[in-house]
Amino acid sequence: MKTSKPIISHDELTRLLMYDPETGEIRNKVKRGGRAMPDALAGCIKKQGNNLRRIIKLNGVDYSASQIAIYYMTGELPDESEYVIWNKNRDTLDNRYNNLSVIPFSIRSRRNNPRTGISNYRGVYWSSVSVS
Repeated sequence: MKTSKPIISHDELTRLLMYDPETGEIRNKVKRGGRAMPDALAGCIKKQGNNLRRIIKLNGVDYSASQIAIYYMTGELPDESEYVIWNKNRDTLDNRYNNLSVIPFSIRSRRNNPRTGISNYRGVYWSSVSVS
């Protein structure tokens, strides 16, 4: 898969970071400058829209922890213009591998439609006009 970000090599990624797919934790393997100490959780938590995300900077480029997890496990970083990494339980800080899936934007937009106050059928809505 293509990506719009400059990609750090998979070998470099595994040299710098360790990912535990059971817990979703991404930790530094080596001291990476600043306060990034070995064995410490990598990155920091930032607010993006209504969500909190763990952001990890590698070679001057920001990656979300979910991107790092997918890249670490598959060796491929999904193209951000076509795909989104979805947290199945909608907790954007839960980066366990079995909680992540790479899906096209078209599927994501369907999943984001709230169904409160409407019928269970797509495109069918309750009328707010009362008939006497």
